[in-house]
Amino acid sequence: MRELVTIFGRLGFLGFGGPQAHIAMQNDEAVVRRQWLTQEQFSDGLAVCEMLPGPASTQMGIYLGYLRAGQLGALVAGLAFIAPAFVMVVALSWAFFRFQALPQLDALFLGIAPVMIAIILGFCWKLGKKSVRDWQGVAIAIAVGLAIGWGGLNPLLAFLLAGCLGLVHYRPQLAVHPQRSGCRSG
Repeated sequence: MRELVTIFGRLGFLGFGGPQAHIAMQNDEAVVRRQWLTQEQFSDGLAVCEMLPGPASTQMGIYLGYLRAGQLGALVAGLAFIAPAFVMVVALSWAFFRFQALPQLDALFLGIAPVMIAIILGFCWKLGKKSVRDWQGVAIAIAVGLAIGWGGLNPLLAFLLAGCLGLVHYRPQLAVHPQRSGCRSG
């Protein structure tokens, strides 16, 4: 439990950049550094967390805690991940409303935005290289990205449509057995 508090407390405290940046850091901790699960297992868990309502990064932290130490691990990881962010949001909200008229605040946000975009794009690239295995997968990813980004498609509907495409394209191939004749000679 101490390990979960340390890891998810640090991620909650240092994890700037929104849910995708948090998920990238969780991937690095759970898959790359500690090898609690494979990249494929992480991707499967992420797919489920993305479909559920609420913040996927928090759900992913709870999921990883559950895999590591059961129900108590899920609770500990979730609280350790959420608590630092809660305290920071309260403190930053107070500071923002107190100092919002300062022009330096706008400059600060303009400097931070490119870093967050780079973190998110880096995670997407890393996850994409491990998860998309052929040109059809690339085509599905691009089509869904365009449909969400420019077409305004609901992400849940995009998940369902992409899942249906995956069922059609990646379905298990049935073994073909030769037809047996009903008559025997001899």
